[in-house]
Amino acid sequence: MLTSSPETSERGFQSFAEASRAVLSMLEKRVADSAVFLAHLDEEAGLLRLIDARTGDSSFELEPGSAMPLDGSLCFHMAAKRAPQITGDAGADPVYGQLAAQKALDIGSYVAAPIVLPDGTAVGTLCAIARRLGAYGEDDLELLSTMARLLAFHLQQERREGDLERISESLRTQASTDPLTSLLNRRSFVAALEREWQLTKRGIASSYLVVADVDGLKAANDAWGHATGDALLKDAAYALSAAARGTDIVGRLGGDEFAVLLVGCEAEAEAGAYCDRATALLDKTMNGRAAQVRVSMGYRGMADSSSASQALHLADQAMYASKQVRGRAAEPGAG
Repeated sequence: MLTSSPETSERGFQSFAEASRAVLSMLEKRVADSAVFLAHLDEEAGLLRLIDARTGDSSFELEPGSAMPLDGSLCFHMAAKRAPQITGDAGADPVYGQLAAQKALDIGSYVAAPIVLPDGTAVGTLCAIARRLGAYGEDDLELLSTMARLLAFHLQQERREGDLERISESLRTQASTDPLTSLLNRRSFVAALEREWQLTKRGIASSYLVVADVDGLKAANDAWGHATGDALLKDAAYALSAAARGTDIVGRLGGDEFAVLLVGCEAEAEAGAYCDRATALLDKTMNGRAAQVRVSMGYRGMADSSSASQALHLADQAMYASKQVRGRAAEPGAG
């Protein structure tokens, strides 16, 4: 059963993004065998866009940035009533049981609340889903309702009152970015990678792809806590972005892995120079937090690949080769 938390009820947040991360993290701890997520009801595009998710049940594959038709989602039908909803058997529900989302995700129980602005417009939803039947009670519904009101307050605080277009654009942007680092999330980065590979294939542009991995993040989490780990990931995001040019594209692939598209980069030496700049910035930025945390990087030319996915695979292989070289160099007696 969900219970209230002083982490969210007694503190303020500087932004909607910070508030949403805190709410989802709190719910993740208090919901057993469930997935909790925040979504944007993009009625202009006719889509439900997943902004962020926490999956206590890893069998639910919820990827931030993904979208589905509004009329096939449970959230749209819930939010149309402008009221929270709970069901202990989504498959048997006369409305939810026929929806594409219920069938695709095999949802047993569902509890959700709409994120409603002061003018009555529902712009998003806060939801929890579980495989098992009867997973949620009225206390769960009340907590999600309270958290949805909190998120609506912070969202409205960030935008001019009544400016629905600005609010919707903000939510669409958040659906494409990683909530911790504000870089592109994996789905959005891979979409950009596909576009750049197509340009390379047609001979319009030439680019290099860099993959970076934060070594030692788990040890840092274990030694100093996840707040330190999050700070290290933000350090990595800052350094990778600061070393890039304005035309380059930087994203977080997930966990401790990042990627950078060096757009229009035609020479291997230029890719190597970027890695040198990024490494110097990373060493300078991270040293004050955790000296033993380092970042391994590898790169490959997009022209070397037969597809965007292969480009990512080859750059990933180059990164792991770099990691192995570093590991051997660190062994006693090496050098």
